[in-house]
Amino acid sequence: MRRLHLIYCIALVLTACTIDNDVLVDAYSHIDDSKWSSSDRKTFALDTVEKTGDYRLTVRLRTTSEVEFQKIYVVVEQQLHNPMLRSRDTVVVQLTNEQGVMLEKGVDLYNYVVPLDKAIRLHKGQSGEVALSHVMRRTQLKGITDVGVKIEYEDSGH
Repeated sequence: MRRLHLIYCIALVLTACTIDNDVLVDAYSHIDDSKWSSSDRKTFALDTVEKTGDYRLTVRLRTTSEVEFQKIYVVVEQQLHNPMLRSRDTVVVQLTNEQGVMLEKGVDLYNYVVPLDKAIRLHKGQSGEVALSHVMRRTQLKGITDVGVKIEYEDSGH
């Protein structure tokens, strides 16, 4: 029992040491029934920024092979406070090639990661939210299981 407790403590310390302080947001939001509706905005909270700098925002999608499009247009809306900043970008997530072959490797799920074209400048003390939605003609996108956002400090060499 004592040995198990020691192993648990070591694992806990190693986990704490590997936390990346340069990552502000690293989260996914699940899509019910793998059908992403155009009215279903997924919002991610941005806690208080600890250091001013340039940050890289990436959009992430998880899909199944049931996805019916070669690419998906995702709107990224940022609403930040202290100082106030509102921006809206569109990211194109290329899912398949022209023959319909998935561009990412996977068995049941495929992961896609697409960064914004430019870094975002965040200031110490700033907070807010990032929201994702799609702007496709079809209101329900079949085969999308999760959408996510990652925001990390760009000057850290990641």
